[in-house]
Amino acid sequence: SWYYFDDKGMSQFVSRPNIIVLDANKAYGDMLFNNPREEVSFAGGRAKVFLAERNPTTGNTTLYIGQIRNPRSNVVAGNTVTGVRTTLLANVVSYNHSTGYVRSGSNATNILLGLDAAVSNSFYVGNCITIMTGPCAGYSANITAYNGVTRAATISPALGSTIRVNDVYSI
Repeated sequence: SWYYFDDKGMSQFVSRPNIIVLDANKAYGDMLFNNPREEVSFAGGRAKVFLAERNPTTGNTTLYIGQIRNPRSNVVAGNTVTGVRTTLLANVVSYNHSTGYVRSGSNATNILLGLDAAVSNSFYVGNCITIMTGPCAGYSANITAYNGVTRAATISPALGSTIRVNDVYSI
């Protein structure tokens, strides 16, 4: 584990990317090199692309993306992903949600994850969630329960401060 100057784990300062695998056999890395501000649009929202790589065995393209702004649904296999500034057009093979924005209705013991979070109950149980921005920045807790329908993560210990809508979290 990496540590910062004050013996706090680096993970509280670095947000993990969301990872989306696409069925495209294209060199999106070249597109991103020429369009470093590329964003993708899918699930009703948009996200900045940090890195793209192609798997030479499967031909699939993996995108490492930031938080999805205003998702309206879960990202599922078969959803279409469109490049905002490039000609990217591909279907989702898989998606791993690791970071997002806190939704309205969250409190000291329950955090409502983004609508692109997993729909399976207990999916995140046992994982650590860290608040990246706002008055709770740097606070980490264990996810003790998860409701996939509401995307509510129950945490322990409780937050020591008030969490705000649109604060960023990382799992």
